[in-house]
Amino acid sequence: MAGCSAFESSELAVKSKLYQLVRNWRYAFEFAGDRPFCLVNLVSSTQGAALEPFPSSLATSATQRFLEVTWTDFVGAGGEAPSWIEDYLSLRLA
Repeated sequence: MAGCSAFESSELAVKSKLYQLVRNWRYAFEFAGDRPFCLVNLVSSTQGAALEPFPSSLATSATQRFLEVTWTDFVGAGGEAPSWIEDYLSLRLA
C-alpha cells in the first residue's frame, strides 16, 4: 500500500484495522479512475467514532468521497422501503 495514491496515509489505514473498508476504498479508487465516486459506510449511531483513524487515511477530494451514514438516516432518506429490508432493519435497530 505504500506509495498508493488512494491514501493520504497508508500507516493510518493499517492502524485502523478496518480492512474491508480499506479494500473497498482501494477498489473504488482504482475502478473509478477519473470518474467521481463515493464509498458509503452504513453505521449504527454509536459506531462513528470507532472508525478513526480510517477517514483521515483517505485521499479524498470533491470527486472521491467517503461518507458515513447511520442506518436510521439511510432508511429515513428514501421513499418506501421494500418489506425485506424493513424486516432486516427492525432486527438490526432493535
